[in-house]
Order: sequence, then structure tokens, then C-alpha cells
Amino acid sequence: MPCSLLLPRKIPDRLAAAPVFGLAVFVIVTTVGYLYGAPNVAAVALPVLATAGLIAGFVLSSTRTWLAILLATGFAVGVVCLAPLWIGGWQFALFQGNPTDQFNYISMASAYGSHTYADLIATGSSSDFTYLRLAASQLHARPAVAIALASLWPGFFATAAEASYPYLALLQTLTLFGILFAVRNIFGAGRAIGLLIATAFAIGFFSQYVEDINAWAELSTLGLTTACVTLVYLISSGAVGAAAIVPLALTAGGILYLYPEAAPICAAVSLAVLIGFLLLQPAERARRARCIAAVAGAALLVCLPAWNSTVMYLTRQLALGPAPWEWFVAYNRFYSQRDKSSRGEICSGAATAAGERGRWPVRRLFYFSAPVG
Repeated sequence: MPCSLLLPRKIPDRLAAAPVFGLAVFVIVTTVGYLYGAPNVAAVALPVLATAGLIAGFVLSSTRTWLAILLATGFAVGVVCLAPLWIGGWQFALFQGNPTDQFNYISMASAYGSHTYADLIATGSSSDFTYLRLAASQLHARPAVAIALASLWPGFFATAAEASYPYLALLQTLTLFGILFAVRNIFGAGRAIGLLIATAFAIGFFSQYVEDINAWAELSTLGLTTACVTLVYLISSGAVGAAAIVPLALTAGGILYLYPEAAPICAAVSLAVLIGFLLLQPAERARRARCIAAVAGAALLVCLPAWNSTVMYLTRQLALGPAPWEWFVAYNRFYSQRDKSSRGEICSGAATAAGERGRWPVRRLFYFSAPVG
């Protein structure tokens, strides 16, 4: 909420972006807390602060009815996102379209929720338990999305596996607010139309597809990337100035923590927006460019405590080049046709990618025979 309040009052639905900013702050703080030996501080303090901010928003805001509608819509979207779990049961929810990555993330969240960073660094790589070895190996490979769940699940669920689907539903629901913030400010949509478009996106094909294939990291950044581009648009158009530096830096930092691979795409779109406005509106070019440069520097500073798993991980991924197209063909045939026989092709595609690019480890379907919880 404080990040949203930094934006001028004239910005349409600035408070709608609060959940997206909150996700970025929560992920950054929980990840840094875990890496430096204080994992429970963020898990307790941030929800308390978020609740206080929500109450303050209702007390101080002049648009309480609209805020109530936003909350009710978010709740309804969350129910829809959870419906596949209730209908399909845990057999569906745990496996879905990509059991390999699903087990990877669940194992990481399980390990991070029950073992400290120091323990995993010291003994994780040599542990008798496969899930601990995996979690230790991923500490420098964007572990933030699993660390965020690890900070939450012990307080609500008996195992990380049980918490995984509600967590994905929460991440999917948060895309609602990022899209609403974008369509209201970039496209000038009214409240009702904007909320309808945002709801359609949150429960529509693309976000559901990302959720179905268990792409946790990508799903977590759908709302962040749209909010990031929107803030760049607002700065580039002159609608807001230095007031957007902190929210934008935190949003960009959240992307680098959660899914660094999304950063180049988000940066390319943002740069195109900035250049377009600088060419069309030459007035105050220097000021707008300085704001964006300040944001980039602040985002990198935010990443300093976890530099190896954010910026350095991105550089390592970029150095590996694109994935082989055959992997995507095999993978999507499995998703669209429910062709069980193509699982072998997926695994062989991943193995090919690992052998040729060194990008994916070879992960067999029964890799996680150890109990996870």
C-alpha cells in the first residue's frame, strides 16, 4: 500500500497495484531473510504490515466501495483458480501437465521450509535425500518463488505438496491486479471494462496455461511485468516522475528475483515505450531518461543481497542461448493432446537440451522417490 500511495492521486487505480507491489516486496524480503538466516521475520512481519495497510486503505480512501469490489473480485477469481483442485482432486493437482517441474518446485519449497540456508550449503549436496540435493543445487538458480512458499506453508499446511496448488492459485489471482493497473493507465479503460478485461486474463487461457504447466516462476511474474511496463509508460509519458522510482525499482527487482528470464523481454518492451515517447515528446527528455536510469540502478541494488541467483543467473541463462525447438513441440503436444507417450519425448528433449546447451538437468519422472513434506 505505501508503494501505491507514492504514486500521484491522478493515476487511475493506483491502489489496485498494491497487491503486485506487495508480491515483489514479500519475495525480495523473504528471499534475503532466508539467505541471511532470518526466514521467519518476513513471514510474520509482512502479512501484519499488509493487513494494516489494507485496513488503512479502507479507512483513509474515498473509494471504499471500489476497493471492496476489487477485493470481492479477487476472492471470486481465487475461487475459480482453486476449482480445478476441488474438481480433479490431488491426483490432478500434484501432477497436471508438467510433473517434473512441479516436483522440483515442491521439493525446493519443502526443503527451504524445513532446512536453513546454512544447512543446505553445508550438507545438502551430499544428503541421502534427493529433494535436499536438488534444493541445494538450486540456491543460486532463482529459488525465490520456492522460498516464498517455504515461508508460508508451515503455518497453514502439513506439507509443501498440499500448499502448492493454493499457492499457484494465489499467484494466478494476483495477475488480475497487474492487468487492471495496465489497462486502466495504458489503454484508458474505465473501471468496469478494466476489471472485466483483467478478470478474463486472470482466468483465461494464457494464465491458466502457465499454471497448468506448473511454471511457477513465470506465473509469479505475469502481474509484475505488466505493472512494470505500465510504470515505465507513466514515466515516459510524463504522467508521473520521480514518485514512481521506488515502486518501479521494487517491481523490476521482484522480476529478477522470481524469474530473471522475463527481465529481457520486459526491458525490451519498456525500452521501446521509452524511446517512442522520447521521440514523439522531446520535452523533458533528460528528466525522463534519468528516472528510468535511476530505476535500473535501484533495481540492481535491490538484487545485491542475492546477486548470484538474480543478475548472475540471468547472465548465465543468456549465455546458454535459446532452447531447442523440438523440446517445445514435444512438450506442448503432451499438454494439448494428453498424449502420455510423449512424456518420453519430453524427457528426451530435456536430455537433449541438457547435453547440447547445459540448460536443463536430466530429471527422470521418478527422480523424487524420497518423501516430500
